[in-house]
Amino acid sequence: MDSEIDAATEQSGPIQGRTETTEIAEIVRRCAAGDAGAWAILIRTFTPVVWTVARSLRLSRADCEDVCQATWLRLAQSIGGLREPAKIGGWLVTTSRREALKVVACREPVPVGDSRLWSEQEDSGPGPEDTALTRCEATRVLEAVRRLPDQHQALMALLLTEPPMSYEAISDALAIPRGSIGPTRRRILRHLADQMKAPSPNRG
Repeated sequence: MDSEIDAATEQSGPIQGRTETTEIAEIVRRCAAGDAGAWAILIRTFTPVVWTVARSLRLSRADCEDVCQATWLRLAQSIGGLREPAKIGGWLVTTSRREALKVVACREPVPVGDSRLWSEQEDSGPGPEDTALTRCEATRVLEAVRRLPDQHQALMALLLTEPPMSYEAISDALAIPRGSIGPTRRRILRHLADQMKAPSPNRG
């Protein structure tokens, strides 16, 4: 399986060709039964999506490869228990994003012991209070996103990739109608906006 992943990680564009939902579900079922050929097709089809999610978090090539390996390993461990094989694209997006966030968390430790943070110096940006408030708001946004259904989390992850994926590619990856992407995106953003208007539990 590793050789298939390595061969596919260079592809970062949209999925080539449209794979029907029923065909995807059948491929997933064959993978669960141990069909090596089906695994090759699945990896070739969805590795560009997994790679794009990792790259959207500004990960290096080596880190993206680690995320791909970890994501496919998670799938190999879980594929027999997937309730909706046709939605494998959404599962992979959600899982790859979680794996990528683990990498980000590990590579960016907070230098809490650095005394230079507290030394007097020319003001070149927001102060500690502003930074704390910004981080608090960012945390609230992240928590609100994590409370979304997995399919909605997956959709937002693909909509925010850099470079952006086309609606056609997102439709292929998540097995959803192309015409539903825009309306669903608007509903999710309205929901998140409502969540952010609600008082923070940490505020008096």
